[in-house]
Amino acid sequence: MLQIDEQIGAVVAADTKGAIGALDNAILSELRLCTTVVEVIQQSGVPIGSSQKLLQSLTSGLSQIVAGRADIAQTVRHLNAIKGRSSLAPFNFGCPDGWTQANLGQTLPTMHTESADGC
Repeated sequence: MLQIDEQIGAVVAADTKGAIGALDNAILSELRLCTTVVEVIQQSGVPIGSSQKLLQSLTSGLSQIVAGRADIAQTVRHLNAIKGRSSLAPFNFGCPDGWTQANLGQTLPTMHTESADGC
């Protein structure tokens, strides 16, 4: 069994939640920018060739942020699996906002935790 200090577990959990929050904020910012750009395109008459390239660039960036969020979701699964096989198994650091054990998938080994949500 891995021996991991509870304070270190709490720091990792807080940093994980912060990283997910940062990605969610980046997604929101990108969506706001897309909305603003579409409004500007409509009001200013930007030629379709130029506006199409701009919109494709914006949506490509958004897709990459969303893909990065999927990678973080996988990281959370791995962290949860490690926690379950360590001295931290009985501790509940809480799931990232909006997450439950169900979000972590069914491929994780069964873990003993005291929390109702399993995180």
